[in-house]
Amino acid sequence: MDFTQCSKQQIQGLVRERNQYRQLLKQCLHALNTIPNRKIAGLEAGTTYELASAIGSALKQSAK
Repeated sequence: MDFTQCSKQQIQGLVRERNQYRQLLKQCLHALNTIPNRKIAGLEAGTTYELASAIGSALKQSAK
């Protein structure tokens, strides 16, 4: 098995980027939960609440 080597700075950058994406998703989740439930055309999640639920599930999965 081949391994790719990463420097400490590269790993720290990836972790920082991941944390920024998680924070952005949390903010989107908060915004979706504050607006009334509406249908969303063209998305797999059919309503704002379903999209919020999918984001919440993704956040929980990524925390493991």
